[in-house]
Amino acid sequence: FVPLALPAIFTAIPSSLVAVIFTTVLAQAFALPAPTLAQAFGASTFNGGLSTLPSFTGVTFGVPMSLGTLSIVAPVAVSIALISVLETLLARKVVAAELKTHTSDVQDDQALCALSVGNVASSLFGGFGGCGLIPNTLLNLQSGGKGVVSGVTYSLSLAMCVLFAAPLIGSIPLASLAGVMLTVGLSTVQPVATIAGAKAAMKGAPMDKVEFVALILTGVVCYFVDMASGIGLGVGVTLLGGKLLRR
Repeated sequence: FVPLALPAIFTAIPSSLVAVIFTTVLAQAFALPAPTLAQAFGASTFNGGLSTLPSFTGVTFGVPMSLGTLSIVAPVAVSIALISVLETLLARKVVAAELKTHTSDVQDDQALCALSVGNVASSLFGGFGGCGLIPNTLLNLQSGGKGVVSGVTYSLSLAMCVLFAAPLIGSIPLASLAGVMLTVGLSTVQPVATIAGAKAAMKGAPMDKVEFVALILTGVVCYFVDMASGIGLGVGVTLLGGKLLRR
């Protein structure tokens, strides 16, 4: 409720932050049976301090370098890379749509180069890869972030929380974070616009119908199988449908 109602009153402080603080204080004050992050993932995870900083591990091979290893690693690596690229580009499209601007091929190339460099650097310190995420992007936009500075601020704030405020982060109830992401999800889905788009697609050109069917299949397969399979199927259906229509 807070993330949806608060922006109508004032926007100086991100509504999602106010919602998390409010629900955390409420849960602590009334000793509500709300599981926290520390309870879910272990209190030691939220010790914080300089000891949490990663150390340089470099390139290590803990498995034999063989074709058998490559046959196991390559499909997973390609799937993760495909999802990361598409998610990052889609996040950029969301930003462009929200700010009513446009993206260029040069800007997309820069974003993908930054994604690659960041993932390589993360792996050298024993970290996981990442990419631009649509929910995080929308949350950033809804909190007032509209430029490069917001991304830098997000990274620095995250680092400061890990180093100096980890115990406080661990006391946040899981339900409060779920509520914030639920409101972001509702903003992402946009039911009215989705229904209007579906009606327009069914009344539009044949290729519009193909893309709509591909969208439905992608969503179903992503939910019941995995994201890589869904995206692959959606791209395949779109390409095949376009090729058949051009005959």
